[in-house]
Amino acid sequence: GLHFHYAWVMVAGCLFMTGACVGVISNSMSVFIKPVCAAFGVTRAKFTLYSTFSSFGSMLTAPLIGRWFEGHKLRPTMIIGALAMSAGVFGYSFATEVWHFYIIAAVIGMSTGLCGTIAVVKLLTNWFAAKKGLAMGVSLSGSGLAASLMVPVINRSVEAHGWQSGFRVMGVIFFLMTVPTILIILRDKPADKGLLPYGVDESAPESAQRTGFTRKEAVHCSAFWLFGAATFLTSFIGMGTQAHVIAYLSDIGYTSGTASSIYAGTMAVLIAGKILLGYVYDKFGIKVGTVYGSGLFGVSLLLLIFARLPLVPQLFVVTFGLSNAIQTVQRTYIVNRLFGDLYYSSIYGLMASIGMSGSA
Repeated sequence: GLHFHYAWVMVAGCLFMTGACVGVISNSMSVFIKPVCAAFGVTRAKFTLYSTFSSFGSMLTAPLIGRWFEGHKLRPTMIIGALAMSAGVFGYSFATEVWHFYIIAAVIGMSTGLCGTIAVVKLLTNWFAAKKGLAMGVSLSGSGLAASLMVPVINRSVEAHGWQSGFRVMGVIFFLMTVPTILIILRDKPADKGLLPYGVDESAPESAQRTGFTRKEAVHCSAFWLFGAATFLTSFIGMGTQAHVIAYLSDIGYTSGTASSIYAGTMAVLIAGKILLGYVYDKFGIKVGTVYGSGLFGVSLLLLIFARLPLVPQLFVVTFGLSNAIQTVQRTYIVNRLFGDLYYSSIYGLMASIGMSGSA
């Protein structure tokens, strides 16, 4: 019969982690662009350079973190990452010069891999032998869920009490979402709970279960570099659009509240988008999933050009929300399909670094 497996509790915990690390920290930052630029008297380009520093921080550390996770316990490392990120976000509220944002963003970027997506995908590859696409899709959907809930909350806090208070609220929420989750819910591997990974054939020997390329072998495959180029371009377009949606919409005549809610809408749809893309990969394979995700992505960007026309914002919300899942779900799933799970986190760390360079 159907018995419940703790792996699904892990998915819930991982959903909280990606919700905090991606949803709260990077997807909610767009709320601050206008108020901070006004306060410091700087251009948008100058302020949003913080995200480039953050991406470079992640880029530099992702391959190292991926490798570190192959041989060390995950949870202590995750706690360190969560504390560093909480302190960083809270620290933004004390910035008095634009370069303070750059330095803090670099530290946050360097810490993201410790408790964010790299840690999460490593946990899920440990816990799941079957339904991996679905598990990753659900876990990664936390970023959309958290952002759709957080953007209005932070926006209100900023409007009522100023941008500093917005960052403090964000820092406290981040702490509360991550540290208790790591301590109470997450476990490194099924054996810690006396279990086997979800969907494992219990009769097969353990050694037969985990197969794959070493990092060195992966890097010598043309598939690695072709997929790397795809990852770079996807992040380049995805983050390049996402970071500026609110400001762009308010430039073409929408109020900041409406612009924020359109963006929050894309984040809400992103929840379904990630789960759906994970399901499509599991069911129809890499090619169908990629054509679906990329095709819809292109449509959403065309819609953005005509965002002043009636109904177009709503169509943008749906198409961009569904297709934006390709930024994260694609990378986690395809690296696993191409290179196996034996040295997954160190290969994934390299690929994440390539993706980050696109975001930067």
